[in-house]
Amino acid sequence: MASLSVETRAKMSAAALGKPKPWVSAALKGKAPFAGKRHSAETRARMSKARVAFMVSGRGKKSDTRPEQLVGSALGKIGLAYEAQAKIPGCNKHVWDFVLTAQKLLIEVDGCYWHGCSHCGFAGKPTNIAADESKLAVAEKLGWRLVRLPSCLLKADGLADRIEQRVWT
Repeated sequence: MASLSVETRAKMSAAALGKPKPWVSAALKGKAPFAGKRHSAETRARMSKARVAFMVSGRGKKSDTRPEQLVGSALGKIGLAYEAQAKIPGCNKHVWDFVLTAQKLLIEVDGCYWHGCSHCGFAGKPTNIAADESKLAVAEKLGWRLVRLPSCLLKADGLADRIEQRVWT
């Protein structure tokens, strides 16, 4: 393959300058370059199932999610000391979202879709519900209180007050 001369490259660049670039013009219209119904409904459904499978497999697990950040911020406003993503003495199997050692309290922030929610009407995934029950049994056996906060309740104002109420009851 022959290399292009400097003059040829300059001519090609000058010619390309006048042509509109589709991705730039789409961006200027306020639309993403690939916005719209690019995939069929069947393909979108398969992609959604793949996303769920990815999360269930454990590769998509997240810590320090936005709901967890909100709870951590509220705990800080209340003035409670906590450890995030920590284990408790006597149980190395489970990691808890928030451990408040002084109050002997564990806080779990649950996604409504994954863990079930009576407020939203989600049934939850059976494997996650079984794991939740197992964690509750371990916490009770070791003398810890467990508070579960569904993520849908974290969106409204007054989060710190609601958490404080649950901590002290």
